[in-house]
Amino acid sequence: MMKRFSLFVFASVISVSLNAQSSGQIQKKIEKLNTFQKVLYIAAHPDDENTRVIAWLGNGRNAEVRYLSLTRGDGGQNMIGTELGPHLGILRTQELLAARSIDGGTQAFSRAVDFGYSKTSDETLEKWNHDVVLGDVVRAIRTFRPDVIVTRFPPDSRGGHGHHTASAMLALEAYELAANPDAFPEQLNNEIEPWQPKSVYWNTYSWRWDPNLDSLAANDPKYIKSDIGGYDRYLGESYVEIGSKARSQHKCQGFGVSITMGETFEYFQHLKGDVVEEDLLESIDRSWETVGATPEVARLAEAIQEEFDPQHPEASLPKLLALRAGIVDHLEQHWAQIKLQQVDELIADCAGLYVEVIAEDWSALPSVYFNAKARLIARGTDGLSVTSVTWPNGGLTLKKAEELPLNRFFTQSLQIKTPMEVSQPYWLRAPFDASYHVTDPTLIGLPQNPPVCEVEFRIEYENAGFFVRVPVDYKWSDRVEGEQRRPFVVSPRATATFDEPVFIFASDESKTVRIRVKSFEDNFSTAARLKVPEGWSVSPRSIPLDFTDKYEEKVVAFEVTPPAESSEGTLQPELAFVSDPIQEFTEIAYPHIPTQVVFGNAQSKVVRLNLVIDKGTIGYIQGAGDEVDVAIQQMGFHVVNLSENDLANSDDLGMFQTIVIGIRAYNVHPWLLNYKEKLMKYVENGGNLVVQYNTATRDLLSSDIGPYPFTIGRDRVTEEDARVRFIDPAHPFFNNPNAISESDFEGWVQERGLYFATDWDKKYQPLLSWHDEGEPARIGGLIFAPYGKGSFTYVGISFFRELPAGVPGAFRLLANILSYE
Repeated sequence: MMKRFSLFVFASVISVSLNAQSSGQIQKKIEKLNTFQKVLYIAAHPDDENTRVIAWLGNGRNAEVRYLSLTRGDGGQNMIGTELGPHLGILRTQELLAARSIDGGTQAFSRAVDFGYSKTSDETLEKWNHDVVLGDVVRAIRTFRPDVIVTRFPPDSRGGHGHHTASAMLALEAYELAANPDAFPEQLNNEIEPWQPKSVYWNTYSWRWDPNLDSLAANDPKYIKSDIGGYDRYLGESYVEIGSKARSQHKCQGFGVSITMGETFEYFQHLKGDVVEEDLLESIDRSWETVGATPEVARLAEAIQEEFDPQHPEASLPKLLALRAGIVDHLEQHWAQIKLQQVDELIADCAGLYVEVIAEDWSALPSVYFNAKARLIARGTDGLSVTSVTWPNGGLTLKKAEELPLNRFFTQSLQIKTPMEVSQPYWLRAPFDASYHVTDPTLIGLPQNPPVCEVEFRIEYENAGFFVRVPVDYKWSDRVEGEQRRPFVVSPRATATFDEPVFIFASDESKTVRIRVKSFEDNFSTAARLKVPEGWSVSPRSIPLDFTDKYEEKVVAFEVTPPAESSEGTLQPELAFVSDPIQEFTEIAYPHIPTQVVFGNAQSKVVRLNLVIDKGTIGYIQGAGDEVDVAIQQMGFHVVNLSENDLANSDDLGMFQTIVIGIRAYNVHPWLLNYKEKLMKYVENGGNLVVQYNTATRDLLSSDIGPYPFTIGRDRVTEEDARVRFIDPAHPFFNNPNAISESDFEGWVQERGLYFATDWDKKYQPLLSWHDEGEPARIGGLIFAPYGKGSFTYVGISFFRELPAGVPGAFRLLANILSYE
């Protein structure tokens, strides 16, 4: 029986058609076909990996390289949009996959959640559940079977971030356990077996840990030095060029880099296992024969590489098909699966084969049939024919093989039934805390869901067959961008999405709550209702809705009235004829990633606050990924968003009670530096200027942002329950118009604050003190200075996290800061 394979492998990048490659790319693949080396690169977050090393190992050394990122980066920040939390994790996952599509590696994850900055590995491993994440690293080793493990960080406090240190510690533990059948025995089956890598090395670097690394590497046998800057004649680029381009896919973290080239050295320090002399992979002697191939099969593989004609790739087809048969008959299962995939890709490439399956729409409901069209074209040779087309729970065996004439499309209409489950990233299907709960062990480690539907084609050439499998996609043409694609998804009948994640009620007056209801089928009728917490009331009771067209949206508005006293709860929508729980709908769309559709239980938090404000107009200058202005509006202030043009054309900013500068604004808005004089004049004349945190990184445009000097440092308080001390309890920020007490700092999420001020002029007054366990007091999270008739405040407090989470005390404190006169 002919073995099948999938071009959509474990660490597939994005849902795309099968497209032919250039002769140079084919030659690179043939080199890789004759290589049997594997490297597992391990770190904590998206963007931690060294893309240049991955590009060098994967293309210069032709090794199989996989990056295991323990988290999806959900606890980070966002330079390009407003996604935070799980949605940010989805974006960063796709950015990793975009990077792998460039540097040639593959991608995997553990179930660890990025819960934010951690100062110790002890805290990290406790929150993650050490054994769960350790088991995932062991599983990754057993699944991938690397020869060498490379960590990005050292297994000690030099890693800085607790997640970084923990990633190296777990790599070393897993190295010891992966070969032990008594460790995590539930993982073992016919496909996953114990595995022992040869060694573990740390990919160290001089600019952070050791400025004398070059001389150390020359004299200490535990270090090796590798020039990774070589030029690849097949790809037309050096490995550091490729790595630089891959690095720049981490856009939401601001990690775009210049393209470099030329001699470039990387250093690797031995941590465990065999010590190599000069090269990470020097002791790997695996070959065709060592994985079960006969000498004839090995010679055939070598002949394919030696005889490849870039002018006529199709001339390699007979030998590639013969090699395929030899792989099926002789190779051990693990390597047979890998080499079958590589050979079948090469067969398709040498034939100039293009394959796609395009659905008539980008979504369909569960358990329904949808129409799709398969298209195949062989542009490199004739003589190919299609004998069958199959998909889950369906298929089409052709009565007569359909020939693929040279450079002419073969088209086949298909009717395919969707799965029963609505599309949703597998790691978000169940509630989670510091690690994701995944009930299906076959999904653990996957970078994303398998495609909703894949179609497999059996293709013959000279009476020998092979398989290609492609996902079902949707494509369309944009008049500006040209051809566009997105993955096909399964949707609910309708969704209901709140305009805001939290609604704040500062009094007992009612407030309008709006919900976007979206239909995912034509001619659909429903009725929208809103379930409110006990003690709250809503009007009207029900709103009928009739949709004519699929994807039509209608906004419904309910008047929600809070109780007289403080209260918190959850709003939940209800839709007639739509299964509970009702889902919300989010699209994450950026040019550098495929559009991601996220469904999830629809709900919004409501908070009745005892909140007083001095009502006025707030000028708000947006930062990066910034939605604090929305929360300020909800408190009852009138908010005016200020652009560069507004600042340039405004002669008098005195109409604003307070001007707030958004998070990371001085990291992303160079034009803001031009208006310091105008902003200081506003303060001098009696204005209240509040600057939220900026990151003390290479993209900080200036720290000269206040009336007097201060430095934006790296101090932060990561323990969200760290006790607060008021340095000046009598300060108006803690008394007017709301009395702030320690209870207002209860229920905070992820952290207290970050990038606190340091080394400030004596004219500034620090107002709050707090610290993580075992550390000295951090007092730069809130500093204040009078200037002229007004005041300037720098705030490192994480309002950008606390306000969307509906933390009452954060609203009350910010209300006081904004109300200050």
